[in-house]
Amino acid sequence: MRECNRKPQPIVIYRDGLYVAKVWFISDPDEGVDWFAAARHDDEGKWIFTYRFRYYADDRTHDSKDEKRFYVVECENEGDAIDAGNKAADMISQGHGLQVEHVLIKSDKSDFIQSLMARQPWVHTKPVEGKPNV
Repeated sequence: MRECNRKPQPIVIYRDGLYVAKVWFISDPDEGVDWFAAARHDDEGKWIFTYRFRYYADDRTHDSKDEKRFYVVECENEGDAIDAGNKAADMISQGHGLQVEHVLIKSDKSDFIQSLMARQPWVHTKPVEGKPNV
């Protein structure tokens, strides 16, 4: 497992055939914590653990001037990607005394992934032409 210098991708991409194993979310805007992560395949079918930190500039969910920093870690397999996510989520949640929200997905069916994600109160998706991403 290694952090790599790839161009950041959205954390979750709703596209049939792009497997997502699990997602995590930790947030407390009052504390300045907003972390979203996923263990999934990348566009080439390689296992990655990808995450982002969001730093609030305003109170807008979409079209905000918030700063987001994205990171990607290449993993050997699904288990390693999920383990990396669990460890990172534990460190962040314990460090800030916050609860980890997570969803075990284990699917490459975009409709199924979207239906699971849509049930989460912390998911705020905005359809964008040509970019059906979270």
